[in-house]
Amino acid sequence: TGEGQIYVPSVSIAYAEKRADNLQEGTSIPGSFAAEYSMDASGYWTAVIVFFVFVILFMFALMIFRLCLFRSRYPNVLVHPDPHLFAPRIVLQLLIVFSTCCSTLF
Repeated sequence: TGEGQIYVPSVSIAYAEKRADNLQEGTSIPGSFAAEYSMDASGYWTAVIVFFVFVILFMFALMIFRLCLFRSRYPNVLVHPDPHLFAPRIVLQLLIVFSTCCSTLF
């Protein structure tokens, strides 16, 4: 089978002999059964890590883009600050950072 598929299970049964000449009729004999399934998941985790790295890089790029847009809309003027800003610049920049993180990750 190819990559990413479930493999057909193989069963191997091992029998052991036990003397039964001193057992009564209807006596039960304890036994055990164990099953194990495993497969190599390293390819899956590599893909997940690569995906999260791309998501984080995209998030940082979007964050920088949104901060640049904010800076171009509201330049840092010391004489007459923009009256339309309802909070200090650092608060609005943090709001941009947190909203970008939340909208990208969730």
